[in-house]
Amino acid sequence: MNVIDAAVEKTKSLQGFLMTHSIGGGSGSGLGSLILERLRQAYPKKKIFTFSVAPSPLISDSAVEPYNAILTLQRILDNADAAVLLDNEALFRIAKSKLHRSPNYMDLNHIIALIMSSVTASLRFPGKLNTDLSEFVTNLVPFPGNHFLTASFAPMRAPGQEGQVRINFPDIARETFSQDNFTAAIDWTNGVYLSACALFRGDVKAKEVEENMAAIRKSLNFASYVPTGVKIGVAETAPEGFASSGLALVNHTGIAAVFERLITNFDIMFDNHAYTHWYENNGVSRDMMAHARNTIVNLAQSYRGAS
Repeated sequence: MNVIDAAVEKTKSLQGFLMTHSIGGGSGSGLGSLILERLRQAYPKKKIFTFSVAPSPLISDSAVEPYNAILTLQRILDNADAAVLLDNEALFRIAKSKLHRSPNYMDLNHIIALIMSSVTASLRFPGKLNTDLSEFVTNLVPFPGNHFLTASFAPMRAPGQEGQVRINFPDIARETFSQDNFTAAIDWTNGVYLSACALFRGDVKAKEVEENMAAIRKSLNFASYVPTGVKIGVAETAPEGFASSGLALVNHTGIAAVFERLITNFDIMFDNHAYTHWYENNGVSRDMMAHARNTIVNLAQSYRGAS
């Protein structure tokens, strides 16, 4: 916190904080949760975005990932303003289909880096329609607590291949909102959009953006009680190696599927008392673990109920 406070003192017009962490790993979940709580206490009026990598059995580093994930999600629910879920299951699928090879961690991190840099592009570069962190939160979070988002970047290419293909804007817009391009393996069929934002960068024309997004809006199944508008931003500077790009941030009720998957994996181990002694020995009782589990069950139910 001393390091963070010193950095804050040097800034002008601080908007908030971006935190990246893995919610399945030990330091990413435990230390990340503690930093998140301290940030909220020290800077209660600043926006906090997390980019949270959710574990998947497809790419598993630790047997206790479901425990760490559920405990950390509770902290994100309580302390963050918005959380972009980077679901390893979806990241692995994107990397495999778009990069046309068996992906490694560098490939997954490449996807995350493109998404993160695009979220902050409007803060760093000039544009006709800039969007700051407060606007993202205002437009993407319709209900308190339902602030878990999924993201998509287009066109997705392997490092070094970005400039090889110049894609027209209609194709970029379609890929940006393609369901198989999002970073959470969510249940698109049983759910509705609560909100959506799109940020396009580089060589794009405002008229082209409006025309293509009008058609895309009609294809998105929004909840009947929310406006069907998509918040749009346009920044003049494309990511390095790209002529133009698109980013979508979406709040969709089908994200409950990610929580339900983690709860199922949690229950299998917790019901058999597997590994819980490691947590109890470090001050996390089974009651605390059960409370976190029930909190995330309620979160999943609130998303399902919003459909």
